Amino acid sequence: MRQAILVGRQKFEFRDVPVPAPGPKDVLVRVRASGICASELHDWEEGPKTPYAPGHEVAGDVVAVGPEVRLFKPGDRVTGLFHAGFADYACIGEDRVAPIPEAIPTESAYGEPLACLLSAARRTKVDLGDRVAVVGLGFMGLMMMQ
Repeated sequence: MRQAILVGRQKFEFRDVPVPAPGPKDVLVRVRASGICASELHDWEEGPKTPYAPGHEVAGDVVAVGPEVRLFKPGDRVTGLFHAGFADYACIGEDRVAPIPEAIPTESAYGEPLACLLSAARRTKVDLGDRVAVVGLGFMGLMMMQ
C-alpha cells in the first residue's frame, strides 16, 4: 500500500509499506477520506523534526477485524482517531472508531473533531443558564456552541 510520509517542509514522500495487520481488538480500514488537522499544519509549514506518517482524521470502510472485535464487521463505514491515516489502509482499536450514520457521506464523516468537542464538553463544567464565551467561530467553535 502507499503511505504518505512528511519528510520536510511542505514535502511528502509516498512509500510502499505493508498493509497493517489487525491485532485481536483492531479494525483494518480502507481509507476513503482523511482530513488535515490544524495540529499537523505546524510540521507541514516548518518541517517535521523527524519524518513521520500524519493523518489522524480518517473515514473509511472496515475490511478486516481482529478475532476479539464485537462492534464492527467488514463492510461497515467508520470514522475515528487514527494514526498514519494518509494511506490506503489504517488500523486502529475498535474502541477508537464509531460507525458512520447512513445519511452522512463518508467524505464528510470526520469523527476526530467531534471527539475533541465531546472531550472539551465533558471537561468543562457548564450548566444550563451559565454564561460562556466561545472564542473563534470556525468549525470547532460553531460545533461547540451547538
